[in-house]
Amino acid sequence: MVIKLSKEREAFVKEVAAFVDKNYPKKLRDKQRNRQEFTREDYKLWHGILDDHGWGAVHWPKEYGGTGWDELDNYLFFSTLVKKNAHQVLPFGINMLAPLLMAFGNDAQKEFFLPKIKNADHIWCQGYSEPNAGSDLASLKMSAVKEGDNYVLNGSKIWTTLAQHADWIFCLVRTNKDSKPQAGISFILVDMKSPGITITPIITADRSHEVNQVIFDNVSVPADNLIGEENKGWDYAKYLLMFERSSFGANIAWLENVIENMKVAIKKASRLPQNDQTYLDVLKMKVIQTEADLLAAKLTMIRAITHTDKMHARKIASLLKVLVSRQIQAVTDLHLKLYQEFSVVNGAELAPNYFDGTFENQANLLGNQYLNHRKETIYAGSNEIQYNVIAKMILGL
Repeated sequence: MVIKLSKEREAFVKEVAAFVDKNYPKKLRDKQRNRQEFTREDYKLWHGILDDHGWGAVHWPKEYGGTGWDELDNYLFFSTLVKKNAHQVLPFGINMLAPLLMAFGNDAQKEFFLPKIKNADHIWCQGYSEPNAGSDLASLKMSAVKEGDNYVLNGSKIWTTLAQHADWIFCLVRTNKDSKPQAGISFILVDMKSPGITITPIITADRSHEVNQVIFDNVSVPADNLIGEENKGWDYAKYLLMFERSSFGANIAWLENVIENMKVAIKKASRLPQNDQTYLDVLKMKVIQTEADLLAAKLTMIRAITHTDKMHARKIASLLKVLVSRQIQAVTDLHLKLYQEFSVVNGAELAPNYFDGTFENQANLLGNQYLNHRKETIYAGSNEIQYNVIAKMILGL
């Protein structure tokens, strides 16, 4: 099936692609090619280039510096960046916190934080999960006690993505221990340079430093950094999670690229006498099935973003999260089955031309990717929790 765009939208996609070709920094391309981790300055560099062109926050309303594009143009923009292998703008500030500030922040908070999020002056991370509060987030224990004009924070957050690069963190904290769990949570913004914050790296199974534990020891935060009302943070958190889960749709373009590459690899492998043709035929059928499932997810997403209700995609965010996260895991499963022993678990330590053949060099990071993407069905609310949300909020059961 081919999804036909209008001439205007086709021209728009070409414009975005040409901009990336011309402006994406060679420094970042080289780092991606050589499997080097981005620094804080690297993340800010590309975001700043986009913002200088007026594309720093394309999906924001015009009054806050956005483009006013509709949801389909937003999707085409982000998916084109993915297809051109340009690094995505970090989502925590631009996609998650910003909509919440627009909805619940006061004027002073909007005036101070939104411009700095838009132009990449501030990199943000998310402080939700705790060592004993993950999918059961309402059981979080990190405390915030009011002392004069400040809150004093004690506790820790875990699995905090890219906290090592962040300027600020938005946190869910417990401000009332005596109420129902959901009713005693508040939402607060914390400067990562505040005394008493310690960042401890967590090296995951794929050998990467992506996540961290962030410990708060008597961290004093101005009460002005509280978003909305005290003890209403659970409502704000649910609002923010709608935007986090709906953002999974941008991964569809990446998966389309991966599947196309796999189809080419299978064709090349089928010409090698040492390969089992029957096994490759089975893989071909699995790729076809996965491609069909991915198309179904894509059509579901496009129906959502072209709905007359502009918030429809957010309202079915749990469904989109489940569909896309399952596809990510299905594709990485197929990767390992195709490349087998060449899928080196610690391929990031190897040079990109370590092996003699292109086939092998394409494969030697797939073990890392497989392990990393086991998280997809857990973070942003585990899929098991999302099934309950879908049953209640979407199906009305």
